[in-house]
Amino acid sequence: RAEGRTKGDFEAIETQIGYIPLYKDLKNLFELELGKSYSETDYIEQFSIRIKNILAKFERMETMFKAEKDIPEFIWTILNKQKTDLIQLMNDKGKDVIFPNDFIKK
Repeated sequence: RAEGRTKGDFEAIETQIGYIPLYKDLKNLFELELGKSYSETDYIEQFSIRIKNILAKFERMETMFKAEKDIPEFIWTILNKQKTDLIQLMNDKGKDVIFPNDFIKK
């Protein structure tokens, strides 16, 4: 069941930095595979995008990458696009912590 996303069994929420699973799918997996409950509070805590934290991590990555030779250009392209997209998201939403449900169009 863990490979369900790659097989198309589960949907996902597209974000500026990748995909996150839907709560209902994780809740079902926890019940079926682990015999445990999975709270929506835990889901929100674990899958919210903390933009300022990610941007700080990107800054640390840039510092490390600049010290290396031969970093492929595509790394910089991806990093810069994600930074730009995250800043735009923060500006659009008016906050720096974005909850999974904030990505779902209503």
